[in-house]
Amino acid sequence: MGKKGAKQTQPPGFKFCDEDDVDQLRALLSEKPDALAARNADGWTLLHAASYAGAEECVALLLQAGSDVRAECKDRDTPLHYASAQGHAEVITALAKAGALLDCEDADEETPKDVALNKKTRQLIEKLIAERSEGGEGEEEEEEEEEEEGAAAAGGGGGGGGGGKSAK
Repeated sequence: MGKKGAKQTQPPGFKFCDEDDVDQLRALLSEKPDALAARNADGWTLLHAASYAGAEECVALLLQAGSDVRAECKDRDTPLHYASAQGHAEVITALAKAGALLDCEDADEETPKDVALNKKTRQLIEKLIAERSEGGEGEEEEEEEEEEEGAAAAGGGGGGGGGGKSAK
């Protein structure tokens, strides 16, 4: 898993995510909705930054605003990889509920479970994987089919997907 990059100039909003300043982040997104798609030099989105910081309120706001829960940075890490590596259980749970791929591999072929901070975090991810396979087998495929059907009905013609690679 890639490491957090050296100090660089960050796009607007990254500082708010680091500090879990949801009010400032909300104001930014209201004023500049395109900030949601901003990436830093490492390819992080605001959701990567908020997940790394354990900024629960910012994560919730970003998910509500439509941030791509499956977005990958340059090292192919997802927000879930960073939340897992830092042991942020509430963020991990929120990302999973929003459709994060629980077993996707990054450039080092590591899954969120592989990079988990500790045993408790690994167990949480194992529990989420088990719950998803018990209660929602095929859930991800169904979501993608619904997106494609919605796009086709709107004249979009096809699915754009979640912006990340598929699970193994």
